[in-house]
Amino acid sequence: MREFLRSTRRSMTSSGLLGLAIVLTVVVCAVLAPTIAPHDPAQHNLRMRVLPPMWLDGGTAAFPLGTDQLGRDVLSRLVHSARVSVIVGTLGTVVALGIGLVLGTVAGYFGGAVDAVISRVLDTFMAIPFIILALAVIAVVGPQRGASGVVLLVVVLGVSGWADFARVARGETMAARTLLFVESARALGQRAGVILIRHILPNIAAPIIVLGALQVGTVIIAEASLSFLGLGIQPPAVTWGTMLADGRGYVATAWWLATFPGVAITLTVVGSVLLGDWLRDALDARSR
Repeated sequence: MREFLRSTRRSMTSSGLLGLAIVLTVVVCAVLAPTIAPHDPAQHNLRMRVLPPMWLDGGTAAFPLGTDQLGRDVLSRLVHSARVSVIVGTLGTVVALGIGLVLGTVAGYFGGAVDAVISRVLDTFMAIPFIILALAVIAVVGPQRGASGVVLLVVVLGVSGWADFARVARGETMAARTLLFVESARALGQRAGVILIRHILPNIAAPIIVLGALQVGTVIIAEASLSFLGLGIQPPAVTWGTMLADGRGYVATAWWLATFPGVAITLTVVGSVLLGDWLRDALDARSR
């Protein structure tokens, strides 16, 4: 553990530190949204509608990033939207990781007919674009409101995104099962489940963790895309995707309505990518 911590510090670069800072900032905003947000994100004030950011003429410090077409505070809506993105991005990735890890390790370890069946299912899912599959499922089921909408998005995005994890887990397991200590455990009569959990999973964890960090950004983009199209979480809940959809008609007159949620999505995804790159270097045994 000490060696890992030392290698982590050694592998930390300015880009990795930036990615970690961005991710932590988004997480803090999500956790402390009611405390940080200066206003109620759903509070209307038509007398203050379409106010520019405070550094422009007509702006006010009471609304640092301006207001939207209904007089709602843009900053407060951005902060509260971070909660949805963090929950859906994290839980959606966990669901995809769980499904992909189980199927990938089973296929890679047992091979034969089991591998053939799982591989055909994997090929089918990988042939369908991630966002298209999610769109099709939600279009059939229908968008939901409140907690039901979050659960639906987590399940749909998780089930739609497991293929990449399964592919990586299968390849790593096929390589790990030929290692000497795995062969020794099999010769001693240990059960397949014990071998997978004790010997193979710890040795394939690094690429799975890195892929998970990168997948969070993909899930956040997918959630924003579905919300932009009206198939994500429904109002009165606020997401970055719905903010983009609301602001697209005001790009010429109130650019901040679409710009700030777009910047928030971009920074969050870039932060997850930079964090994933750092984790790849920190978890690479050869670099240690």
